[in-house]
Order: sequence, then structure tokens, then C-alpha cells
Amino acid sequence: QQASSNPTVIPPVSYDISPPLVDLVASSPPMAPTSQRNIPLRQPARPTAAPLASVTPDQALQQLSLPLVNTTAGLDFDGIGAAGSAPPDANGSVGATQFVQIVNVEYAVYDKTSGALLLGPTPIHNIWSGFNGDCAVGQMNVKLNAYCMAVSTTSDATQSYYRYEFSFGTNTPDYPKLAVWPDAYYWTANTFSSANTFVGANPCAFDRATMLSGGPANAICMQQNSSVDSLLPADLDGTTPPPTGQTNLYLQLAAPSSLNLFKFHVDFTTPSNSTFAGPAAIPVTPFSQACGGGTCIPQPGTTQQLDSVGDRLMFRLAYRNFGDHESLVVNHSVMAGSSVGVRWYEIRSPNATPTVFQQGTFSPDSQYRWMGSIAMDQSGDIAVGYSASSSSNFPAVRYTGRVPSDPAGTMESENSIIEGTGSQTKGLSRWGDYSSMSVDPADDCTFWYTNEYLTTNGSFNWKTRIGSFKFTSCGQHGSSLSVTTLISSLNPSALGKAVTFTATVKPASGSGTPTGTVTFNDGATVLGPGTLSSGTATFTTSGLGAGVHSITAVYGGDANFAGSTSPVLMQTVNKAASSTAVVSSNSASNRGAAVTFTATVTSSATGTPTGTVTFQDAATTLGPGTLSGGTATFTTSGLTGGTHSITAIYGGDANFTGSTSPILTQTIGKAASSTTVASSNNPSIIGTAVTLTASVTSPITGTLTGTVTFQDGTSALGTGTLSGGAATFTTSGLTGGTHSITAVYSGDANFAGGSSPVLMQTVNKVGDSTSVASSNNPSIFGSAVTFTATVTSSATGIPTGTVTFQDGPATLGTGMLSGGNATLATSALVGGVHSITAVYGGDANFASSTSPGLTQTVADFSLSASPTTAAATAGSTSTYAITIAPQGGFNQTISFQCTGAPMSAVCTAPGSVSPTGSSYAPFNITVTTTAQSLVPPGTIVPWPWAGLRIGLTWLLALVACAILSRFAAPRRGYVWQVSSVAIFVLLLCAGCAGVAGSGRSSTPKAGTAPGTYTLTLTGTSGSLSHNTMLTLTVK
Repeated sequence: QQASSNPTVIPPVSYDISPPLVDLVASSPPMAPTSQRNIPLRQPARPTAAPLASVTPDQALQQLSLPLVNTTAGLDFDGIGAAGSAPPDANGSVGATQFVQIVNVEYAVYDKTSGALLLGPTPIHNIWSGFNGDCAVGQMNVKLNAYCMAVSTTSDATQSYYRYEFSFGTNTPDYPKLAVWPDAYYWTANTFSSANTFVGANPCAFDRATMLSGGPANAICMQQNSSVDSLLPADLDGTTPPPTGQTNLYLQLAAPSSLNLFKFHVDFTTPSNSTFAGPAAIPVTPFSQACGGGTCIPQPGTTQQLDSVGDRLMFRLAYRNFGDHESLVVNHSVMAGSSVGVRWYEIRSPNATPTVFQQGTFSPDSQYRWMGSIAMDQSGDIAVGYSASSSSNFPAVRYTGRVPSDPAGTMESENSIIEGTGSQTKGLSRWGDYSSMSVDPADDCTFWYTNEYLTTNGSFNWKTRIGSFKFTSCGQHGSSLSVTTLISSLNPSALGKAVTFTATVKPASGSGTPTGTVTFNDGATVLGPGTLSSGTATFTTSGLGAGVHSITAVYGGDANFAGSTSPVLMQTVNKAASSTAVVSSNSASNRGAAVTFTATVTSSATGTPTGTVTFQDAATTLGPGTLSGGTATFTTSGLTGGTHSITAIYGGDANFTGSTSPILTQTIGKAASSTTVASSNNPSIIGTAVTLTASVTSPITGTLTGTVTFQDGTSALGTGTLSGGAATFTTSGLTGGTHSITAVYSGDANFAGGSSPVLMQTVNKVGDSTSVASSNNPSIFGSAVTFTATVTSSATGIPTGTVTFQDGPATLGTGMLSGGNATLATSALVGGVHSITAVYGGDANFASSTSPGLTQTVADFSLSASPTTAAATAGSTSTYAITIAPQGGFNQTISFQCTGAPMSAVCTAPGSVSPTGSSYAPFNITVTTTAQSLVPPGTIVPWPWAGLRIGLTWLLALVACAILSRFAAPRRGYVWQVSSVAIFVLLLCAGCAGVAGSGRSSTPKAGTAPGTYTLTLTGTSGSLSHNTMLTLTVK
């Protein structure tokens, strides 16, 4: 055993005192429906339990069968039901006059005498409504490291609370358990640093004395390592406190054969003196955790099993000081043969040498019993409640118990609080988490138990049950008899006046002073308890009803004196005086209108008068009204015109005397009328006739006369005379739009006037249609096209206004209607197909309309080249591929011309191109450049035509010889002279020609100059002409 002295002081994040809880609940909104939420059970890190197949037989299993548990049943009623989460975590505590139940998200307060619901069920967070902290945001939204704690300022759980919020930093406290001890509220939780990272149990002590006064109370905590988990602090039962200075005791389940005990000493003055010592091992009979600590509880009609939560001790660890010894009782769930049972212990001398005084496992048959809670009454009787289920028995709420004279380690045969009629299904295994057994402090004998069950198969449909019972032998400790007498401080008394009953308890013989509690009863109804002081106990009440009451005082006995009951005291409570007033819902009403008279009956005494009030008109009875909450009403529409004297006469009840109200003067005027107006034509069209009919009625019999004025807003349209309750007015002058039409009846001598509800008369514009036509379709790009829109209507009149001409979504322009027509001329339409519409904007009388689409075709073509840029060396040829793209069905012959070629270059293009069908074949254009000469200056360069010239010269010489030979005979000498000269000349020419055919070059020959040139290819067809630009770079 070792002592831990590393206390952490946690001050409150915030604290205050709340308004009365009953007021907070009354002002809070109803609990909103929540989505179903399965709250997971966080498991501490611990060795894996033995598998079920290896379970050791339980040597503590009870073999003896005892009679039915000897208890007297008390109340038995349903508590809070499912509200969207599971499991319920049902918990409860009994006080002086109330039983408080709390489940995961709701809280309720019940009258412990009748079981009547006093408050709730209400969301738990309503307790923190208006609180300055995270606790006010709701239990499903509060930070996981926040702990919210509220301590009631009185024994009335519906009133105010001291509210506190504590923060545990970045850690999350889970599965918290709280206990009451004289010096502190002791608490523990399993601490997790993340969703599944277990740190260890964290026992804390909260400064109870400071909390009970609403001061800044600190918590002192002793965080343990992961070997310590799921602790239970000792919770004080009974009126005898533990020995002065005794530390609080904590227990931990330590499978498979021991319980670990820790001692928590707290010092709020010097926190460093606080210690948490242990563990001290307490040997117990070996056991195997129920279901191996997991899920195995069967149910009828389903394979869905329930959680056992068998890995930890079950709430509570109940402590009681009997004077000659101290006892702790606690339980948990274990394997019991083939099923599950409740293992329970009574440990004595826990602060000195803790010893198991007795122990046992209760499992009388094959059903599974688990989720127990145990406590002990003032006589040492022990009761344990639990859930019970099997494959043939729906989960039930049961209990067993024992008296000190029973054999050690045994329980009497079980009794049932309620048998379930449904199984939990749909994959939901979570059950209970814990249940709660508490002992009534009023008699220290009555046990109160709460747990869950189901009435139908399903999930998230659990119910809770609250039951009370007591052992018949409880309180009969002493051998000395007692005598109880009873007196009243005021008899007879008046209703609502406080009466104090004083009970005196004395020994029937001998000496001594009885102690304990006296219960004051009114017949079979418990009024409340009183604690004996020097042999007397008192109880004060102002709640007795008028009449005679049989009052008794029942002394419960103590360790030395047996209980006793006083003789009956007849307490007379006289009726209280009442006062009645009457008011009218309409003190100056019209004939035939309903008038409600309300009578209010009050008294200075506590309580609310009940019974009947009679309403009268002078001496004439109008009718009765039944009081509810002190008021009664009577409604009539039968009063005649004039003035009436109304009174309300209260007949009294068991507690209050009768009374009559002062006279109320009721004036009745003209009868009310009701006017409505209807239209013969709604919606109508501008210029058409509309007949408005006003109908005037009244619930009162009679003939309505007079006139009705028909109005359009505040403007009068005209009047009509009532005939047979109706008046009409006809008009065709309403303008387009919405008109607020009312009919105003002027009234007459017998009936009041009035206005009808507004009739919304809609006057629509005249319908029309729009068409559009083209002057040139198909057209050629660039040529003018005139579009003409025509707006027509079947109604009289000619539409005016503007027409917008559109090319698809694009606006071309607008035209003003003239004689129903509007035009727009344009030459800007590009080649292709256009969807032309004419949109008429409407005018004051005619609605807007849009023409059907007109398909306008515009013929055109475009040219493209590939490539558009070429690079060439002088003397080479470049080629460009030309593509013609026709648009709008264009199919004409196109002439081509290429311009912009550089010097010494030639651009060659076809003269024209014609289509083949609806397309044009691609074609090429070429650009041929000239290279520059490379002959150096001074080089002899033959003339290209020199050989031809020499040949020609010789040919001429031969021709000359032939001519001369013609004349050779007669003039031979002359001829030869001439021939010789001619030949010489020809030879000379031939030589010249030969010389002329060669020579020296003086300069190079010029080619296409280097540079970048832009050429233009122009295609022309009729009025259409398009270019494509070509770029040539000569190197």
C-alpha cells in the first residue's frame, strides 16, 4: 500500500446560484427532437478477461432457496422515457418529500408520496440556463473536459441550485460517480487523453461545505495511472455519520479474486496535505467477469445480445455506520454457471482492517441477472435491484434482499417491479451502464430503485421504472415500547392558514428519549416527516383542504424503542371567504354579437376556488360556467338591444364560501353586418365589362337596406342599392394592372355598416402577336436587308411602341411601330445563317410578344492560305495552298489576282475558280524568284546566239552565189568581181558576227533582291471581294 500525495487543485471556471428550476423549465423551449445517439462505452486499458469457456465455477453461488423477499411494496410507476440516446444511465435519489430521477439527457422530480410528476422531464442543461459557462450550451454540446455540478439550496429539487463548472484541461472524464460524505462530495471518473487513450482513474473531492453556501468551492483531485480504473467512492446512508475524521473509501474491482480499497484524505485548507492511499487488497471468492466484461445477455426473439458491463463494480458503494460496526455493500456481475448472476459483498471495518463479512452470487435459475445496485437500511436489511433477461424472458426490473437473520451470503427469493414485454434490437447492445438503489431518509427503511426496460421490440425506445419497497421488520430494533401523542396548534383552522402538528414520543414505561423520525398522515395520505428532538417532532402545513381531517403521527422507532402511532386527531378546517367579479369581453357590443362574460373568484386563503358560477341578467338567469383556475365564462349572442345588468353568482365549494359579483352594465347596440364583394370577370381584359356584386349579411334576422359604395383603393367607382342583400356596379373603365376593390355598406337603422375584405381585381393587357419578314433573303454580304415587324391583335386598337430586332441574342436595333409595322434596315449581317426575331415591348393596352424566328441567309466566302508565310532562296519557287470557305450557300465563280510580288519574281494564280457542287477544291499559287548572276568582270562570255549568226551568214553567202551563178554565162567577169566583193563582205559580217557572239563581261546579272514581301491574293465574285495576305522572305 502506498500513499499518493500529488493533489491538483481545480478552482471552478464559473459558479452562481440559479433561479428556481421550476421557473427555468417553464421559460425554456420544449426539448427539440434529437437524432438517435449510441453512446459508446470507453474501456480502460486492462488485461483481457478469461474467455467464457475457461470460467471457473463460482464457489460463492447461492445454493439455498429462501422464501419470497419479505418486503411491503410501495409505489411503482414509469419514469423518464427514451429521448434519442442509449443507454439511459438511469439514476435516482430519494429525499424528504421527492424522488429525483436523471437519465442521460433528462431530469424529473416526482412526489414520493403519490408518484405525481412535479417537474419535467426536462433537459438536464435547463438547470444551467443563464449560467456563465460551457455548461449552459446543453449536455450534447458541452466541452468534453467540462464537468457541470449543481447542489440544491433546499430539499426541494424544483427550486434553486448552486451551480458550478470545473475544467479538466485537455483530458476527458468518463463514467463519473459521485458520493456524499460529511467533509466533501467525493467523485471519480475514468480519464482519457483522447478518444481511446486511457490515463487512469481520477478521484476528486469537492468542497461540500463551501458548495452548500454557494461559495467558490475548489476540487482537489488525485489523478491515478492506468492501473487504477472504474473506482467507486463510499456514499453515506443513514443518520449516523462515519467516525470523526474518517477518510472516504474507494473500491476497485481487481479480477479474479480481490477488491482494491483506497482511502482519500482531503484538506481544503492545506491541499498539499491531501492524500490518496492504497490499494489494500481485500480477498474475495474468485470470479469470472460477466460475459468476459463484454456482451452476452440474451433476449427473446432476437440474436441481439446486451452489454453486461461486467468489468467494473456497479453503482453504488453504500456506507452505513451502525455504531458498533461500519459496513460497505457493493455488487458486480459475474458468470454463474451457464448464465450471469449478481455477486454482492458486505465489507466490515473498512477503515481499520477491511474484511468481507459476507458475500454471495445470486443466480437462482438460468436467467441472466446483471446491472445491479445495492443498499442497506437502518436495520441492516440489504436490497439489490437488477435487470433480468433470457432467451425466453424479456428484460425485466427485479430485486431481492435479505434480513440479518437470514443465513450469511444468501438472498431471499426475488420479486418483480415490472416485467418487460420487448427486446432491444437493431444492433443496439448498450444497456443501462448502471442502475440506482437508494434509501429513503424519512424512515431510513424504504428502498427506491430505478432501472430500464422495454414494452415493445425496437431500439432507442427504452422506458424506465421507479419502484419502492421496505422490509416489514425495518425499524423494529428496540424492545421498549413507545407512546406517541399528537396536538394541533390551531383547531379549528381556516383554509390556507398554517397549522403546526406536534408529536410527542415517550417510552411506554421506564426512562429514555426516543429518537428518529415521525411521519404525519392525513388518513392514508402522508403529509410529511418530522425529526424527533428531545422527544418531540413537528410538521407545519397550510395545505389542508376545508373539512374534517383525521391526523395521525407515526413514529418509526429507533435502536431502543419500537414504533408507535398516535390516536387520531380530528382537525377541522373551515371554508375560506371568496370574492367574485365579472367582466365583459365587449361591454358595448352590437345586437347579435357574441359577448363573453368572465367571472373571477378569488380568496385571500391559499388555494383555488372550484365549482359553478351562475350568470344573471337582472333576475333572469343567462346560464352557468364552471370554474377552472379561478375563472368561469359564459358566452351569449342573444341579448336584446339596450342596457343589461349582469351579475355572477358563485355557489361555493368544499373549501370556499359562495359570493356574488357587483353589477356589470352591458350595452347592446346595432347588429353587426358582414359585407363581401365578388367580380364577374377576374381577371379581365382592358375595355371589357366587369360587374362587381356586394353581398351584405348578418347573423341576426332582419332585412338589410341602404346603399353600397364600390371603391378602387380610395377612389369611389360608384354605388349600388341593396336589394335582397345584394348590390351591383358594372364598369369597363378599369385600367390595366391590379385593383383593390372594396364594397362599403352604409348601414341602416338596424344594422351597422362595414367594409368588405379587399378583392384584388386583375385587368390584363390585350394579347397580340408579332411576325417578322425580310426584304432580301437570301442576301449577299454587304447588301442592304430591310426587316419588317408586324404586330397584330384580335382586339380593337392598334399596338404602338417599340420593336427590338434581334439576331439570336444580339440586338440589331429598334424600330417604332407605325400602323402596326416597324422596320430596320441593315447591311452589316455577316455571311452565314441568322435567326432574326422581332420583340415587341408592349404598350399601355397591349402585351409584349415575340415573333417566331426568321432564318436570314447571307452569302459570302472567305480565303485562307497555308502557309501564310514562306522563306525562299533567290531563284527558287514558293507554293501556297489556298482554301475557299463558302458561307450562306455561296456557289459563284471567283476570279483571282496576285499582287505585291517583288522585282524579278513572278506570282502565278489561276484566273478563276468555280465550285464543285457546294464546295471549292483547294488550289496552289506559286511565287518564282530570280537568282543574281555569278560571272566575274572581264570574263569572256559567249553570246548565246553566236552559232546561229554564223550559220545565217554562210546561208546568206550561199544564196548570193546562187544568184550570181544565174548570170554567170553572159557576164562572167563582172559577176565574179561582184561575187568576190559580196563574199568578202559576207565573210566580214560572219567574222563580226562571230566576234559579236563573245566578249568580256563588265557587271553581274541582277536577281530578286533579299527581303520580306507582302503579297495580296484577291478573290472577286460580283460585288464580293476578299483578300488573303501572304508573306515571302527572300534570302
